[in-house]
Amino acid sequence: MVIKPHPNSILTMAIAVRQMREALVACGLDPNLVSLAVDTIEHPIAGDFFEHEDVAIVDFTGSQRFGHRLEANVRNKLVYTETSAVNSVIIESTDNLAGMVDAIAHSLCVNKPAK
Repeated sequence: MVIKPHPNSILTMAIAVRQMREALVACGLDPNLVSLAVDTIEHPIAGDFFEHEDVAIVDFTGSQRFGHRLEANVRNKLVYTETSAVNSVIIESTDNLAGMVDAIAHSLCVNKPAK
């Protein structure tokens, strides 16, 4: 699995990938079953993966515009898209209210519409 986060979410996904890799090692599996690919808004790389012959499944969460483009153009692969932009937040407790609010606000702005 190659995880390619939005350029504004690299740190969050890097932490998640690190945890996944550690879990794979703990289970005696190759940590390279999960990897992280990063890009920038100026130099996107997602298209490189969609066209690669070794990619069999594309699972995308993000904007409707890009999701519809994937559905219309990626052939000979399973394509799953989540473009509804409906996410729930459950807050059980926090000892860092400002940090929590910042994280929630960031997640709401990651896929904001282009102007």
